[in-house]
Amino acid sequence: MVKNLLLTASAVCLSMFVQAQTINIDFEALTLTGTNTDYASTKDTFDYTFTGTSNTGGHIATFYGTKPSWGGYSGFNYSNVVNDTTAGYTNASAAYAPSGAGSSAKYVISYGEGYGISFNHSVKLKAFDYTNATYAGLSMKNGDSYSKKFGGVTGNDPDFFSVTVFGYLNGTVKPDSVTFYLADFRDANNANDYIVKAWRTVNLTTLGSVDSLSFKYASSDVGSFGVNTPVYFCMDNLTFVTPVSLNDVTPLATKVYPNPAVNNLTIAYKEPVNYQIFDVNGKLILAAQNTNNADISSLAQGNYFIKIATLKGDKTAVTQFVKQ
Repeated sequence: MVKNLLLTASAVCLSMFVQAQTINIDFEALTLTGTNTDYASTKDTFDYTFTGTSNTGGHIATFYGTKPSWGGYSGFNYSNVVNDTTAGYTNASAAYAPSGAGSSAKYVISYGEGYGISFNHSVKLKAFDYTNATYAGLSMKNGDSYSKKFGGVTGNDPDFFSVTVFGYLNGTVKPDSVTFYLADFRDANNANDYIVKAWRTVNLTTLGSVDSLSFKYASSDVGSFGVNTPVYFCMDNLTFVTPVSLNDVTPLATKVYPNPAVNNLTIAYKEPVNYQIFDVNGKLILAAQNTNNADISSLAQGNYFIKIATLKGDKTAVTQFVKQ
């Protein structure tokens, strides 16, 4: 009976400390060399590290992109460029809106297909803000040597430009997808035609729990090589809940010693970890990052719980110890 009670208590405490938290990636912490510039990654990937409200620490999401030898970029890039007037591919890193969402400075811009976003553990998506890139927006508004003017000469052509978001979990595509429109001229009333210029929000909750995303473009303007409309969109304020449940956190095989302890606890793991120490009421008492040692000398005598997480946040453990 005592053993069963201890197991029940441990389960309750684990559920208490592995709690879902809402994360918003607004990209403002990303570094740029100045104003009106973009990152145009020189690597195959760049990591966005969110540390403000992450309950597990470590990076949250990786945005994939590449910079070819000929210049430009494919996939994801981040930017603070403000330019809604210059047409053409030389202005391929500007949002059609006059800033990031909510008048922020920075945002992400994506070009082409085959590049997505991965999370370091499964998350439950909520939403993100989106708008056109200036290159795509002006191309649809006025037409250019590659793409048609939306609506055509008469304004009656039923044109559209959309992006569909696909979610994946453990390599399997989710049954639902979400489509948002960057331009839509299909309504019988031309007064309802639009090209998105302000930031809008797309609801992603129907995708459920995912660990990666991909994006697919569609347009009414297609040619022998596919979509003629410049395949860009801008993103800001990617919001999701992490972790979704206890099942979404991989157990971390570790232990702490000595137990009971007086001044110090050693966390037995192959690499440094992040930890949080809670009292029996669930109040956070101590926390530290990138270490295998916990200084508990300041704690009052009694029972405590220590939550341990890898630096990436993909594995978590909670165990009890006694301070003497």
